[in-house]
Amino acid sequence: VCSTEYTNSSWYDHYNMDRIEADKAWDIASKNTVYVGVMDTGIDANHPDLKQNMALELGWNYNTETNENTMDEHSHGTHVAGIIGAKGNNSIGVAGVNWNVKLVPIKISGKSGTSDMNTMARGLLYAKSKNIPIVNLSFSKSYSQSFFDAVVEYGKSGGLLVTSAGNDGANNDNSTVFKKLEDMDNVIVVASSSKKTDNQLCNGNVNSNYGFNTVDVAA
Repeated sequence: VCSTEYTNSSWYDHYNMDRIEADKAWDIASKNTVYVGVMDTGIDANHPDLKQNMALELGWNYNTETNENTMDEHSHGTHVAGIIGAKGNNSIGVAGVNWNVKLVPIKISGKSGTSDMNTMARGLLYAKSKNIPIVNLSFSKSYSQSFFDAVVEYGKSGGLLVTSAGNDGANNDNSTVFKKLEDMDNVIVVASSSKKTDNQLCNGNVNSNYGFNTVDVAA
């Protein structure tokens, strides 16, 4: 039984944390800090649940090719950042997987919410250059040798890529992209699940991709 009483919104709203039993880790690991690159649409650094966990000095904006204005113009990146590292036990909003994480915005997209594989590859190499040990990429992916090469290069420095399985309701075991990623030791592919049942893979109103061999975890 965990010794800490967590004070955020309803634990039912944290069904994903319950499913991965995050609360068991919070008691022993919530004081450890790790840097995570959020390769997405940017992050709202003024968000009350995120602002204490931002590492803006390491961020990069591929729209402007500077480290300025990594603010989220879409909302997707902020949502993802909250899942990763929203401040916990503060009676505000939600709790992230790691409360004391340092979130590095690697902005590969703007208002459109779209990006390309070359920019994603560059983002991984940027993370390597800044010694960022983990990168989250919750974007659709297509077959790109430059991206795969960047994943391998990032892995040579010990970098771990956590990436989404996709939201097409498809079997990723039939995907050339995910078959390629399956062979890489530094990649974790994550499917999304519903709070309604442990057996339902979904993300809002769309079905998550799946794959016996190509998906590592669902939460």
